[in-house]
Amino acid sequence: PMYGSMTVPVVFSMHHDMGPTLQAADLYRQSFEPSPALAEPHLIVSASVLAADTDEEAQYQAGPARIIELGRRHGRSTPLLSPADAAGHPDAAQAASMPSNRIVGDIESVVVSLEELAAHTGAAELMIATVAHDLDVRLHCLDLLGRDWID
Repeated sequence: PMYGSMTVPVVFSMHHDMGPTLQAADLYRQSFEPSPALAEPHLIVSASVLAADTDEEAQYQAGPARIIELGRRHGRSTPLLSPADAAGHPDAAQAASMPSNRIVGDIESVVVSLEELAAHTGAAELMIATVAHDLDVRLHCLDLLGRDWID
């Protein structure tokens, strides 16, 4: 293989919005060679997920993380704002329009996106990272996922 062989499990950190997840998964599978440690490829993909009762609520609660990501892309450290402060931030429109692989929406659309992510990457496991200003919002997201996605 072009990049050498892979003989260990791999975790691809999609939740940092840093690169092409599907290409990384394909490269891992193409480069994998069985070893005493691992007979088959084992890929774990982490995803940034924010599910809420409605898409509108999820998008509103995702605003602070979008502002942080925009700052990160421009080399700036930005604190985690409240959703209201993020909505009123001068860069809110730019942050909302930048490409992202975050999964944000109502629980039904989030479950579909997670299932598609697992199918397209062949991931054996998905790790979920949830960024929201309020702990209750993060806990509600995880409750929704536990109720509607996890068996």
